[in-house]
Amino acid sequence: MFLLRSASLANESSNHVPVIDEKQSTFVPRLIHTVKKTKQISLSNFVFSLPQQNGRVDPLSSTSNPGLIRLFCFRHGERVDLAFGPSWPELAFDKSGNYHRINLNMPMSLPNRRNPFRDFIGDSPITEIGINQARLTGEALANTDSYAQYCYSSPALRCIQTAHYILQGMGIEDRVKIRVEPGLFEFLGWYERGLPMFFNSSETMFNNNDEESKLFNIDRNYRPIIPIKKLSRDEKYTDFYNRSYKVTQQITDKHKLTGRTESQSSIFNSFAFVDILGANIFFIGHAATLEVCTRQLCGFQPRSYSDFNGVIRKVSYLGLQLCERNPSDGQWALKPPPIPPLQHANNNAFDWQIMK
Repeated sequence: MFLLRSASLANESSNHVPVIDEKQSTFVPRLIHTVKKTKQISLSNFVFSLPQQNGRVDPLSSTSNPGLIRLFCFRHGERVDLAFGPSWPELAFDKSGNYHRINLNMPMSLPNRRNPFRDFIGDSPITEIGINQARLTGEALANTDSYAQYCYSSPALRCIQTAHYILQGMGIEDRVKIRVEPGLFEFLGWYERGLPMFFNSSETMFNNNDEESKLFNIDRNYRPIIPIKKLSRDEKYTDFYNRSYKVTQQITDKHKLTGRTESQSSIFNSFAFVDILGANIFFIGHAATLEVCTRQLCGFQPRSYSDFNGVIRKVSYLGLQLCERNPSDGQWALKPPPIPPLQHANNNAFDWQIMK
């Protein structure tokens, strides 16, 4: 139920605050009339009575700042191929295709792939440290009430895994589905030999009888803005900026009105400029995601290719860029993330034989 009450009453005892129900009051129609006439609304005049779960405000029903749309852009966690080298499958798989980790930082288990030697080389999973990076990030965000209400991921396995463990760190992995969006994949100009065999693009991924399909809470009803077959290896870096901007625009525009029920939709459908509840949207992608999904959104031109490369080299694992849309004027701006960055030292493998 969508409920509003006057801010002038907010300081009174909760037992004496009259709650206004849209179905029982003329308040919402008057609000809509005001919006129609002035095409603006001051959210500071209202406080919100939001759905609760177990006696607490349901974190997935609202943001901590009503009216704000917040876009959280993340880089994935530590990837196996960069930690152990591109030939790691040759070391970790026997001739029969059985997996045996040779280092504690290698994943305890891996999803089944049709051809692990080929598929994992092109589409690397994340390490155990990468899993913990993602969980720590999710836990920290939950502690600031910055819960994901919508989660979009690049089709790369490392991104889907990172999305899963961020949501797990928040304790909402069963409630928030991961929407796999190929348009969030990184620059295609880096893939001259062809795109990877993405984990989620295999025809067995969406077979309910297949073990792979049960690993992650994938939204099977989501229809990508840019399907995998539309990704072109002939892409220029400016095309990459524009592709990412297109995806970002369409997704953020889609969530201008968030948390409404079907009955509320009929009231607000013609007022897309009224951002009543706001939304936290998560993009789980690559180092470049933090740049290309926010740069043009905030009104800036794409960087030169050399500057572009220089910037993304500075994005560490689980790097986070936060972008907010001001509900009063619709302008986007970069903001400080609600959590501190993540840093840890390198730790080389120890060889016990050095002390023989």
